[in-house]
Amino acid sequence: MRTDNGGIVLKKEAMQKLIIDMIGLFEDILPLGSVVDLKKEGIIEDKEIENFRVVITKRFLGTGEGCYYPYGGVVYPLGIAGSGNVLSFTPAMIEKVIYRGYEDELEEVFLYQMKMELIINQRRKSMGFANADERKRFFEQMQRENVANGKTNRDHGERI
Repeated sequence: MRTDNGGIVLKKEAMQKLIIDMIGLFEDILPLGSVVDLKKEGIIEDKEIENFRVVITKRFLGTGEGCYYPYGGVVYPLGIAGSGNVLSFTPAMIEKVIYRGYEDELEEVFLYQMKMELIINQRRKSMGFANADERKRFFEQMQRENVANGKTNRDHGERI
């Protein structure tokens, strides 16, 4: 809707959607191989552990409608040899980038195409912006897919 002075007025829900989409499109996505420290709150209760370091091994996880996780990774230095679980997380969970992985023009094209497909074409958003109902539907969808594929929760990984 346009105003008399040429501005645009949006309803609250439309404005929220616009802001979420803009953040998703313009937010920096770290390349594969990047090493990050995740925030410990809600993940680790042991106060003696100095940091929770993860190597990014996957991106844009989740086939559940509506949402996706921007990152998946394995605990450093254990990797797959540890629990074997892939931890899914959002940029808000990253406390510090320790090492930024390799990037080239192909990486830029890939990120552009993934963001266009997920955010514009499929109208999905990062799990960091999901409400309680959307999270519940996402996890239910993932469980159905795991059962259909013969995977257990351990096979698919933990979610942060």
